[in-house]
Amino acid sequence: LVASASGLTSSAASSSFTISSPGIVQGVGINDMVQLGTKIYYLDGSNLKSVPSTGGTATTITTASSPKRITTDGTNIFWIEGTSGTGLLRKYTVATAAVTTLASGLNETYNYANTLATDGTNVYFHARNGSGTGTAIRRISVNGGSVTDLFSTPSTGYFLPFTVSGGFIYFSDQYNSAIKR
Repeated sequence: LVASASGLTSSAASSSFTISSPGIVQGVGINDMVQLGTKIYYLDGSNLKSVPSTGGTATTITTASSPKRITTDGTNIFWIEGTSGTGLLRKYTVATAAVTTLASGLNETYNYANTLATDGTNVYFHARNGSGTGTAIRRISVNGGSVTDLFSTPSTGYFLPFTVSGGFIYFSDQYNSAIKR
């Protein structure tokens, strides 16, 4: 893809398209994005937006306070937003256009959630506490409920980034230059 003031353009001869939206190439940067169906959903500095993957005008779905990461389970869009002490895990149900909060106060113990994944049943996120002295991978059902710490460590640097596949969580152990399961 080639970025310009007029949008993003595919350089592939067989599938040329332009996505032209000021939110994509100008102003506040894109924090994260996913594709679901025929749309690309993305977080800019203060919104969840979508744009057709074939090009067109971006649509603001909802405002988001300091959005961080986004993921999809193939039906819903999930994202984390907020800052220290105010973290929210939000869900956009594409079929009904409903926006709900799955969990709030995520940052009471672990601030600055910065990695997000789903297996279709649960949403997983990595979080670091505000003092920088510990990290955890946490889990919540895609339908909401209690947040569970799956495992944590008293030091920072672990669990970032991570992915969920086949019932396992694979994460980066930055201090030991390893990927762990």
